[in-house]
Amino acid sequence: MSVRGTDDVLVFHPGTQHSWQTALALQHLGRLRVYATSIFEKADAWPYRAVRYLPEGLAAKARSEFARFSHPAIDPDKVLTFGWHEWAERVARRAGLDGLAREIDRIGNAAFGRRVAKFAAGQGDFALWGYNGSSLCSFRAASGRKTIYDRTTPSLRKVNAAIDEIEERFPQWIAEPGQRYSQQRIDLEDEEQALADVIVTGSEFARDSVIADDPALTGKLRVLPYCYDEALFGQLPEVIGVGRDEPVRFLFVGGISARKGVHLLIEALAGLTDSAATLTLVGRMDLPEAAFAPFANRVTHIPAVPRSAIPAIMRQHHAFVFPSFYEGGGIALYEALASGLALIQTPNASHAVDGGTGIMLDCLDVESVRDAMLRVVDDRDLLNGWREAAPKRAEAFTFTRYRDGIASLLDEVL
Repeated sequence: MSVRGTDDVLVFHPGTQHSWQTALALQHLGRLRVYATSIFEKADAWPYRAVRYLPEGLAAKARSEFARFSHPAIDPDKVLTFGWHEWAERVARRAGLDGLAREIDRIGNAAFGRRVAKFAAGQGDFALWGYNGSSLCSFRAASGRKTIYDRTTPSLRKVNAAIDEIEERFPQWIAEPGQRYSQQRIDLEDEEQALADVIVTGSEFARDSVIADDPALTGKLRVLPYCYDEALFGQLPEVIGVGRDEPVRFLFVGGISARKGVHLLIEALAGLTDSAATLTLVGRMDLPEAAFAPFANRVTHIPAVPRSAIPAIMRQHHAFVFPSFYEGGGIALYEALASGLALIQTPNASHAVDGGTGIMLDCLDVESVRDAMLRVVDDRDLLNGWREAAPKRAEAFTFTRYRDGIASLLDEVL
């Protein structure tokens, strides 16, 4: 790999999240040095080429799994992959061993960071773009390089406080009580932030949580909303209005857990008739079976699916409900807007909704969610107006906007 100079950026993330979009934006700008990650599909590399030798049933499942890590627009020559921990963590989560998965994640993040630091040593002058929880080793070894810290979650102190609130108010909906971020992890991220030249967050909520922890970091913070994948959501059919003789089809996509407020949505639905509303949940189920069972007959659950399947699912629904207690950003909200869905969301995520596209919840309780859903059910003209306005609002969260935001940030930092 040739050295190009101070404008180049090394992006590194042990998982995926939106890091592939960051890498792609930098590639478009001609400023991507390397994209380092753990899993990135390359058809001729191991283990991806093993699909050719599997029976068709297993091969189909493998292709579906690998599709989560397929980003053909990124130049594979600029991708560096290493580390087995991400694979092991995913296996543990699929087996329901969440405690083991968290420990593998902790160990894996540290190992990944050491590998990035080792790679970067002696490779020339370029900036580092890292993510919270896996940047400490690389930032410590930055040797005068500029460091950009992408914070994908709110402050972990804020997260722990939110979990305290959820467990106090809704104990019956907690699958694993007592799960908190350790002081060790909080201290690690505090040091990462101290070493960073700039801290990027995906939402105002995440930014404000960091400022509440340490007002001295205010000058480092920049809000750079993430974007949706225009290759998947950029060419959707015309929005068709919801008739008065059909139920409103509500949708949630993400981890199905109390921290996402899904229990509020489920209990709110119980106050609406079948003819008024339906609900689909897409994602991994992380609610206690005993709590969910009384409501199961009202809900359609679709387990985790490849990203490529989400647009078709969204097109079959009318409104997206996202009553999360804390978020670092809101990519699913942007995807919903691009799909022509009205929004009902919490302010504890990116401010995707505006007055012309849906409802911003004032309170995180069942009554507030139910009132919002009833407003949508009772006023189809309002719902259809919001849906018609949604794709226009989604233009604020396109890849082009995200790329231009990165360009402005680099002009400032570098």
